[in-house]
Amino acid sequence: MSSTESFTVREAVPFIGENDPITLNNPYLASRDLTETDPLHVYHFGLDTDDLPGEFANVKYVLMGGSAKRAKNLALKIHEEWGYPIHRFESKPNLKNAVSDANFGPYRRWIGSKLKQALGVPVEIGSTERYSLYLVGDTMVVNHGMGLGSISILLHEVTILLHAAGAKGVEYFRIGTSGGYGEDAGKVVIANSATSDKLSEVNDQAYWPKTVAGKTELWRADADPNLIDELEAVADESYTMVARTMAKRSFYGAEARQDGAVCHLTKEEAEAFFIECRDQGILNSEMEAGEFYAITRQLGIRGAVVCVILDNALKHDTLSMTKEEKKEYSRRAEKVVLDYILRKSGTSPKPKDVSWLHRAIKSILI
Repeated sequence: MSSTESFTVREAVPFIGENDPITLNNPYLASRDLTETDPLHVYHFGLDTDDLPGEFANVKYVLMGGSAKRAKNLALKIHEEWGYPIHRFESKPNLKNAVSDANFGPYRRWIGSKLKQALGVPVEIGSTERYSLYLVGDTMVVNHGMGLGSISILLHEVTILLHAAGAKGVEYFRIGTSGGYGEDAGKVVIANSATSDKLSEVNDQAYWPKTVAGKTELWRADADPNLIDELEAVADESYTMVARTMAKRSFYGAEARQDGAVCHLTKEEAEAFFIECRDQGILNSEMEAGEFYAITRQLGIRGAVVCVILDNALKHDTLSMTKEEKKEYSRRAEKVVLDYILRKSGTSPKPKDVSWLHRAIKSILI
């Protein structure tokens, strides 16, 4: 760090093994029995830690991206192309109580979830006000929203749910989009570490600056190199690279973009920033990697951020590609992680035979 200010440094904890349970790095919760004895309400998912312990216990992979629609589509893809079952968690409400209370909302949701499951449409788990969470086989798919704060909340609360359920050896993956610094649209970056958007805070030791109780702490924020090697081994080398990723606090100013409503930068100042980023080994930027790596390393959870580049800042690109191009580029990032999971599981996909009628109905529901 360039500053002389002293920081509390939080080193990473050892990675858990494939058969090791998730543990919480919090003495106030680690000693609690979060099941039926002393459940905790996980606010942003509208769930309690004694909900769904059997289903969550089987989770091995958590796939996350920004958009709720993309999460649903990814869950559907895994169901249809891999043959993984869709889980439904709604218990049948009491019709008599619904009549007496004049509240048929829970009953309607239960009927809807039954219909979706029958049609092979992913069923949301818990509240969908802020996040949309699905479970397909041993894979949890969830959207994290946009920005460091949003993904931070998700990481804490998903981990608490999985810990309470007794899940073992879970791996986390963020699959998304990013801006490139000298790399063209369509390139995929597997992030080996996350850096700050303040170049004065970028350091060779891969630490992420965290604000805790009004003070700055440095949390280790890099990936397990073995996992990075495994992801790189299944990736298409023609468009995939491993590099550092910058996590921005905002979309426009922090990335030195010049297409926002406010911009005081000259092109020369913006380009100097992009070049300095490349000199630091940073090839792309997004808005979540810092919290992703900082929190997973404090929990000993293996994980990786895999993002496709949608524009090249050095060419002053704007996000003007066609929908088809964006879909194709996004699939590239998904493919890296999905191919890794298939290789690790040692299984072959068993695509479901979906009738045209089911596809038509799904196109309405998705």
